[in-house]
Amino acid sequence: MKSIKQDGKKLDKIINMKTCQIPLFLLLVVLSTSFGAFAQGDLLVYPTRLVFNGTQERVKILNFRNQGQDSATYKLSYIQNRMTEKGRLEIIETPDEGQLFASPFLRFYPRSITLAPGETQTVKIQLSRTNKLESGEYRSHLYIRAEEKTKALKEKGPVEKAQGISIQLKAIYGISIPNIIRIGDTKVETELKDIFVTYDKAIPVLSLKVTRDGNQSVNGILEVAHINPHGIKTSVGKQTVIIYSPLGFQNITMKLKTPEGIKPKGGRLVITFTDREGKKKLLATESFDM
Repeated sequence: MKSIKQDGKKLDKIINMKTCQIPLFLLLVVLSTSFGAFAQGDLLVYPTRLVFNGTQERVKILNFRNQGQDSATYKLSYIQNRMTEKGRLEIIETPDEGQLFASPFLRFYPRSITLAPGETQTVKIQLSRTNKLESGEYRSHLYIRAEEKTKALKEKGPVEKAQGISIQLKAIYGISIPNIIRIGDTKVETELKDIFVTYDKAIPVLSLKVTRDGNQSVNGILEVAHINPHGIKTSVGKQTVIIYSPLGFQNITMKLKTPEGIKPKGGRLVITFTDREGKKKLLATESFDM
């Protein structure tokens, strides 16, 4: 029985009937929400996103630091995934139509690292077989998984019993870093559509669709400002939105802030979507009367 989903919260249970144990694998996915460092458990990783624009820069560096009190070992491998319309990632083995995997054109070393407390190490990601690359965007995720520590029998964790079967719960954590290669003329266009506002106990909830068109993924910041009848502008919402190719749109739902002096109804919302790469250019903007 094998089922793996990535949404940052989903737990997949794999039952081992031979040992009568149920390990719980927690797979936490990084959706490039930051270009800064990312910490999961005791592991600090920087940067959280690697983009090769063309083939001139052929090597990228990932930095690792163990912030914990114990030594830890991490295994590295590539995984492939698709993005759903709600922004979740699902592991796949074959590409969807229009999707290109980056891993066949990337090499990394080392494939396993062991870090003592406070120790740092780098991992090199290198472009390879560039003569085989055609115009377009290629994407894979580098998956970094903590290796489970082997304990003596007397050190085993708590055991639950259910219907006479001993069940031991274990959690193994991992993160994934998007690796993207862009070759030739890649571009993306976005729009903000189907905008409406509902109310949850007087709190305004904005819903809209962010569309993506072209042969490139989009990584942007969606910001919402409220303008009252007197023209005073107040920020009421901000969210990172990433749409990986070939997905054409993502449905967004956002609870809006209601600072003092802001009425839940009335005024106008101005919604902007700004690129987080390059020159931070404005990708799309729309307004909505409350």
